[in-house]
Amino acid sequence: MMPRLIQPNWPAPSNVKALSTTRQGGVSHVPYAGLNLGLHVQADSQVVWRNR
Repeated sequence: MMPRLIQPNWPAPSNVKALSTTRQGGVSHVPYAGLNLGLHVQADSQVVWRNR
């Protein structure tokens, strides 16, 4: 199974943080199925907050 969160491992100042997500997991419904984190689309905002 693919990880849901990917944390980069590169040299950077300690105040620089990065995180990348995949679409694996989450509770969104079609057409935003998966780990939808965007409130800018027409998805149910309560579902998006559950994903976050």
